[in-house]
Order: sequence, then structure tokens, then C-alpha cells
Amino acid sequence: MPSSALEGYLADKYIASLYKNMTLLFADICNYTAYAKSAPAERVVSLLTNLFSRFDDLSDVHGVYKVHTIGDAYVSSTEPKEGVDKVQSASKMVSFAQAMVEALSTVREEMSAPELEMRIGLHLGKFVGGIIATTKINYDIFGVDVTIANQVETAGIPGKIVASNSLRGYLIHHFPEKYRFRFHKTIETLVPDDSATFIRIASTNNLFEFISVHGHNYSCHAEKTSRHATTMNFVTT
Repeated sequence: MPSSALEGYLADKYIASLYKNMTLLFADICNYTAYAKSAPAERVVSLLTNLFSRFDDLSDVHGVYKVHTIGDAYVSSTEPKEGVDKVQSASKMVSFAQAMVEALSTVREEMSAPELEMRIGLHLGKFVGGIIATTKINYDIFGVDVTIANQVETAGIPGKIVASNSLRGYLIHHFPEKYRFRFHKTIETLVPDDSATFIRIASTNNLFEFISVHGHNYSCHAEKTSRHATTMNFVTT
């Protein structure tokens, strides 16, 4: 967990902190349930251990924070601490997502599980982070944008990476020559008055397709709301 949260806990200070302009990642393994039903339990656990260990190593390499795992789902964010470079973190999260896709490809081949794919959803927003419980403690994150990030992943494409429009705008603003986008699709979120478009990212030839989230369009001055969304292509140069 973040060092500041742990220090507060050890000092009997249960502090919940608000973090803005944070990049969130949700990843989920497709066809995992069917695989778990057909494969021996030991093999299922071995596959997840192999894959998530690689993800943990990659999160350290790319400087992103692992929030937790839920079954076959993996959740990461910008490191929740003061002074973190949130602009670079957004770019690093994209690189981390690409590396996750490559890691799954490797594990899939090693474990002879060609049916497994992964959806990855990225979103930029804010959340509250804090320690839960008093005995078996756990650090977790909460907020509307956490829900949206999850929905971005759920509406994604197996084998691809999707991103909300708020992250798209953030990347375009801070890396104007690095990313380009093309419309992909629109979705309705569970959050009132929010809809989302998504961008799927394909790593081949550095071509990425993104999806945008409505109601969370990024501006360099302030977050704006919109009920209309666009999805774009994302290309690195």
C-alpha cells in the first residue's frame, strides 16, 4: 500500500485522500471461466500466478501502482502519493497495458491456453484512496471514475486496449505529436448523465484505437461534461 497510508495507519490515523488526474487501468481475462471449468485447479492457479507475477514485475518497471486483483481481474492506477508526475504516469500506463498484452501472449503459449484473451480499459479521473478495516487491512480506491474505468474495460474488445475520452484528451494535450485518434464506438455508463466512447488499442505497428468517455472530457483548464462521445484511433510516432 502507499507509504503515506501505511504511516497513517501505524499512527492510528485513518486518512482518506482525494487524488485527481489519476490514470486507472482495469484488465480482465476473457474465456477464463470456461478455462477454469475444464482445466485442473492446480493448472488454473499456476496460470494466474505466472501471469500476475509478470504483471507485478511490469508494474514496477513502468512505475504504476497495483491496487489489487479480483479473481482474474487486475487493477492499477497512478501511484497515489503527493508529487507524482501524473502526466508521465498516463503515458507509462499505456506502455504498461501494451506490456500486459504481450505478457499474456507469452503465458498463453507456455500454458497451452490459446483461448485466453484479455480486455484492458484505461480512464483518467479522480478517486478517494484509503485503508479499509482495522485487522486484515487493505488499501482501496473509490469513486465514480473507478466505476467508469471498470465499465470501459467491460465494454472493451478481447485482445485490445480501450481508453476513455478523458484520457485521450489528456494524452493529446500533453503529447500532441505522440498520439492520434479515430472514432470507435459509444456506450452508456451506469453513472447518471454519463456516456462513454472507447478506443481499442492495437499494438501492431504502434497503431492504437481508443474509446472516449462522455461526461469526462479533459480540458487543460477544467473537466467538462458532455453527453456526446467520440471514439478515435491512437497512433504513436
